Amino acid sequence: PLTAGPVDVEYAIVPDRDLNGAGLLYFANYPMILDIAERQVLAGAGLESDLIDLRTLVHRKAAYLSNASADERIKVTVEAWIHNPSLSGEDPEISPIRLLLNYKMERGSDSRLMLISSAKKVVLGRTVEETAVFDGLPSPSGS
Repeated sequence: PLTAGPVDVEYAIVPDRDLNGAGLLYFANYPMILDIAERQVLAGAGLESDLIDLRTLVHRKAAYLSNASADERIKVTVEAWIHNPSLSGEDPEISPIRLLLNYKMERGSDSRLMLISSAKKVVLGRTVEETAVFDGLPSPSGS
């Protein structure tokens, strides 16, 4: 894992950008909200901003479960892992950085689940060997 456990990020709805004509959150904005929360979590885990900027989505699964209005605050819970190529016998000198992520998005007012999602991302143009991406990560035992 990139963090010692799941990390919660609060997102404030921006009505001019996030809401549709009915005053509800655009479903199309849900992945953007996940990306904003993910960026905060990755930065907090010590990933350099140039690495974060190079993330590319490879695969996402999502279940949209409910919506929110302008006066809501949203809580996004992010669990982030990084693939260690050495553990699977891959060469770190040529292995891309691979991120595995789980997300949960809830309404702040009633904790109603709005979305669950998982994603696989790669950092293009940089290899594990070229970065210090594994330095300072929590150990598997959490110590």
